[in-house]
Amino acid sequence: MASARSELKTTTADTAQYIGGMAKELRALAAKSELGFLAYLLAMVEQEAEKASQSGGLVEGKSGASG
Repeated sequence: MASARSELKTTTADTAQYIGGMAKELRALAAKSELGFLAYLLAMVEQEAEKASQSGGLVEGKSGASG
């Protein structure tokens, strides 16, 4: 059975863009609920996702979370 990732044929940039969009929505919810620190962390996620989407997934010379 093929993985969902291969069936959808998404790229690393697509995945990063999706994560960035979700983080943006979650950040707005956190800010609205006065969860400042969570909103701050989610803003950082947005920024990293933007960098990753522009660089094909390579952020600061890393190729993944474990590397």
